[in-house]
Amino acid sequence: MCLIEDTITIPGYERIYAYFTPNPTSCISILDNNIQFINNSIVSEIDLSISSYWDFGDGTIINYNHLISPSHAYLDTGNFEVKLYLENLAGCSDSLTNNVCVLAENKIYIPNSFTPNYDRCNDEFYIKGLGGFKDFSIKIFNRWGNCVFESNEVIITNNIEDNNNCNSINNLDEYYKMGSWDGVTKNGSIAPTGIYSYTLSTSSFHLLKLLKRKEPLV
Repeated sequence: MCLIEDTITIPGYERIYAYFTPNPTSCISILDNNIQFINNSIVSEIDLSISSYWDFGDGTIINYNHLISPSHAYLDTGNFEVKLYLENLAGCSDSLTNNVCVLAENKIYIPNSFTPNYDRCNDEFYIKGLGGFKDFSIKIFNRWGNCVFESNEVIITNNIEDNNNCNSINNLDEYYKMGSWDGVTKNGSIAPTGIYSYTLSTSSFHLLKLLKRKEPLV
């Protein structure tokens, strides 16, 4: 009777567990669009396959690094399904998905004065808006309460196209230019220097917001 002995090694791999949480967990604004994903996964570095990845749901996919809790900046609004996929060298895998939402948010900048003297510095009075606007209206009144100007105009521009040397918004950022007034009244005359008041209203694409003001404009 012949006996043959042999020894084989069966590789063993530690548990693999994909887990992460978005920070913050609430919806974020497109104006503050950076979100971090806190990585609390359980995986052995030496067992990790190069097939492991993060998918941020907007077409961006990066390789997984067990030492990093990555951050990602979303460039559009919407709901995004973020997936973490982990795989070890044996082909065993685990994954987790979380949803994040990015909302449009309106911010408006209202000047309190303008100088229509054609020096390319605040020659027009207008509302600068960041976010997403779909409706807008403004009325400007003189000291006797007469409406001298009204507009529903909303255009998308940037500091270079606007040709305003005194614009504080970054040259590369687009913004909404709303209700532009060059100081010419409804009857075609030039409004005298003085104090004017205005009312305005606006609404966004996602959440209806109505804003009304009546404040002095020099």
